[in-house]
Amino acid sequence: MATPTKPQYRTYVSDPYIWFERHSQVVEENRKRNPQVILIGDSVTHYWGGAPTSSIQRGSDSYDELYGRYDTVNMGFGFDGTEHVLWRLQNGELDNISPKVAQVLIGANNLRACSDEEIFEGVRAVVSEIHLRLPNTKILLLGILPHHAYPKREISVNRLIAKLDGAFDGLVHFADPGAKVFADAAGNQNKDLYGDGCHPNAEGNRRFAQEIRPHLEALLCD
Repeated sequence: MATPTKPQYRTYVSDPYIWFERHSQVVEENRKRNPQVILIGDSVTHYWGGAPTSSIQRGSDSYDELYGRYDTVNMGFGFDGTEHVLWRLQNGELDNISPKVAQVLIGANNLRACSDEEIFEGVRAVVSEIHLRLPNTKILLLGILPHHAYPKREISVNRLIAKLDGAFDGLVHFADPGAKVFADAAGNQNKDLYGDGCHPNAEGNRRFAQEIRPHLEALLCD
């Protein structure tokens, strides 16, 4: 079983993309751009929009509206857990770049096999790795989204992740915009904003972008 804090190369692929090929594309995209914003995450990020481009896009117009004004690289990889992100960060994806903001949304793919505390430690390891390699970059750490297979589980996980707010020399800013968009007052998932129960549809991502915007702009303007 994968350990959330131990870097792991993806040896299997169940998505319509080649994992290491995308890793190489991200490294090259970062080399060319030296982006102002990087988005680190799983399929929720991967299949939203942006570059490197994906065959699946769920609301690329809202992605472009939110991130298009900045030089942004999408470092989301479908099916990645924290352990896969750690491998990528340690193997070239953060080399020779100096983004102002790194947005992080990760942990949903660890829900199946890991405890809340283990997921927290995995997310903390990812944030720590970013800060180690990019000590001047601000980190917008987002709470994981409601997931149909694990009802309300994100609430307890995000309560732990929120403890990282202000950590690492005050550069971590935790926000949970997904709770405002994808759950009702009782914490139940708003299924109308999902395509399959775990990935936002285009309308869901449009609303998500609206909630992310003030947090991202505040960090970029500081």
